[in-house]
Amino acid sequence: MKLFIFLSCIIFCSFSTVAAPQYAGTVKGFYINNGKTVLVKLDTPTPACGDQTWPFQFSLSGEVAKGWMSMLLMARASEAQIGVGYAPNENGRCNVEYFYFYN
Repeated sequence: MKLFIFLSCIIFCSFSTVAAPQYAGTVKGFYINNGKTVLVKLDTPTPACGDQTWPFQFSLSGEVAKGWMSMLLMARASEAQIGVGYAPNENGRCNVEYFYFYN
């Protein structure tokens, strides 16, 4: 019985994932530079990101990034809240890991 509980705990723990920090707000602006880096700013400061001018960034290469751009455009046009999962960086911009619609 103890072995069963122990193995169940190990299996359960192996399914858990470490989630990225999350933040939500309305899109205040986004900027695409000539290096195909997209910079994003939401309506309130993000303390885990050192650069408050453009706190979030991601590369525009790949299909996922194109989907993210569509989400940002829709959120900006409708003023809907959007959530972002990111890797904290107190010394610069935070790298985006995912976007999701908040409401």
